[in-house]
Amino acid sequence: MSANFSNKMVLDAASSRIDQLDVALAKFDGLGEQKTKLETDLKSAQSQEETILSNELLSHDAGATQLAQFRALLDVVKRRLENVTQKIAEGQKAVFDTGSLAMEAAFSVWAKLRENREERPRLCSPSILCCRRIGLCHFAKCGRIQFWLSRSFH
Repeated sequence: MSANFSNKMVLDAASSRIDQLDVALAKFDGLGEQKTKLETDLKSAQSQEETILSNELLSHDAGATQLAQFRALLDVVKRRLENVTQKIAEGQKAVFDTGSLAMEAAFSVWAKLRENREERPRLCSPSILCCRRIGLCHFAKCGRIQFWLSRSFH
């Protein structure tokens, strides 16, 4: 397996994990918006229930019918709010888990880069092509490094 293929596999794995994290974050953000909307709907339904109870112009039967409808609506909204709150907790766990996997993938990219960086000098071991001593300084010209290095030995 070539180094380039191995590098591509590591980068593709990291990219995939980051894409999964984006999806998990988008779902989590959508659930937050749903929760906000349901909380607003709950407050609205509670205020309508109070309005029905305080309306003295309604007959007993009409008031009871409207009250039953709004309480049914209130129960549905409460249940949906509980459901979304549970999904938010699950979504938060999914974001943390996916974030952890993405972080591991990013670390593997960093480790691969470091491995490649450490391997590079071994592959092209810069043997000294020329060495000169002038006065107290040693000058060396190395394989791939095309400039003169100055080393002073005092």
